[in-house]
Amino acid sequence: MVGVEERVECPRVLWVRERIRWMGRHSGYDPVCDALEAAGACRGRAVELRVGGRLPPGVRRLLRGLRKRARGSPFYNTDSAWAELRVLLAARRRATDLVHLTYLENQLGLLGRFRRRLDAALVGTVHQPAGWYRLRHKHMATLGACDALIALGRGQAAWLEERFTGRVHFVPYAVDTDFFRPSPEPEAGPADPPRILFAGKWLRDWDTLVRVVDRVLERAPEVGFDLLVPDDVRGDARLLRAARHDRVAWHSRLSDERLLALYRDASALLLPMVDCVGNSVLLEALACGLPVVASDVGAMRDYTRDEFASLFAVGDDAGMADEVLRLVADPADRARRGKAARAFAEEALRWERVAAETRRVYDVALARRRGEGA
Repeated sequence: MVGVEERVECPRVLWVRERIRWMGRHSGYDPVCDALEAAGACRGRAVELRVGGRLPPGVRRLLRGLRKRARGSPFYNTDSAWAELRVLLAARRRATDLVHLTYLENQLGLLGRFRRRLDAALVGTVHQPAGWYRLRHKHMATLGACDALIALGRGQAAWLEERFTGRVHFVPYAVDTDFFRPSPEPEAGPADPPRILFAGKWLRDWDTLVRVVDRVLERAPEVGFDLLVPDDVRGDARLLRAARHDRVAWHSRLSDERLLALYRDASALLLPMVDCVGNSVLLEALACGLPVVASDVGAMRDYTRDEFASLFAVGDDAGMADEVLRLVADPADRARRGKAARAFAEEALRWERVAAETRRVYDVALARRRGEGA
């Protein structure tokens, strides 16, 4: 291993960046790159992974063949292979100390097989929980190509550490607390009557969501629900049950400003999950000062505290509904819990703090790479 005196002061980093298509410019994991650069922690440049992007003639046919050999995850596709080829080319053209795959499940395949062709440390951020890997990833050994793995949950980190000892580091997700914040106007605030916000699609517990909506509206028909659900999952028959209610409003394809307004209009966040690691919706709601009613699963406790979050066993719709009704009936407690949520986001979940922790992972990965090359 390389000593502290040999630490690379400003490493040359190549990021594989990706903007998840349903997320706005202030959401997602991608801002970690900007935060690292703003802090002067590295000299960065990027390869963008664009799903469905235009490619030179004949290239996609070639990429389909490479994808089959890549041993990537189910999320790995021809666009992923194209991004990795560009990484290899970019690293050869310009000196590169480290490559960071910001969404490892989408971006790691060919580099796992052709690791020796990349003369740089390799870091990957793991976004999916252990259960997803057990069920869907057939090539876990591919992750061993990385010199360091960033886990977004403590439980996820422990599971990965059993398989890749000494390479796993828990670094939390973060949120843009400058954009996602409570309304600065004293008279502005949650709507009256109260509105409960649910958002997202990945790993959501649809059955529990619908049962909570039914239970709350049966006892408090004045409560409103805002369901921010992408169009591509609205064909689920379970959501038709929620759509029966006039007090349920549906949202999708929102601008950043309209998304912020939706958080600010809400009285609480309802987030039933079947599993989770880092969750953008949760963090954005905390930054906007919302109390949380959610499932006690995965990394949820890594990002919440009792002062502002009420967590229930997976599938406990009765407990969740009771807590929503309690919050609806107690505006003072909602306000107290909302302030605690905002304070936690400002203290623990800012990108500036996470960038510093990510830079420390870079140092470990660089030391490991140099040690192996010695």
